[in-house]
Amino acid sequence: MGIGLMMVYDMLLHTDYKINGDKLHIRCGFLFRMDLPISRITEITHKSTVLASPALSADRIGLKYGKRNWVYVSPENKEEFISALRSINPLIIID
Repeated sequence: MGIGLMMVYDMLLHTDYKINGDKLHIRCGFLFRMDLPISRITEITHKSTVLASPALSADRIGLKYGKRNWVYVSPENKEEFISALRSINPLIIID
């Protein structure tokens, strides 16, 4: 039980999404880290999923990259986050 509690605590303290230049840095504890080039994001959806993802909330947005790859995130201010992504890649489709 101690290790599981430490993992949850780590995810609560260290889940974040940062835009640095043309990359989106996604971190969820020590288990998940991803540097996603924003130019690879083709679509953003407001549809939520129960799939495991680096998101602390069930109110997530999906980011499609590549042909069939998705990552779901839950930024505090979704509209501001989407606007920041689209300012770098205006070709992103909002669903």
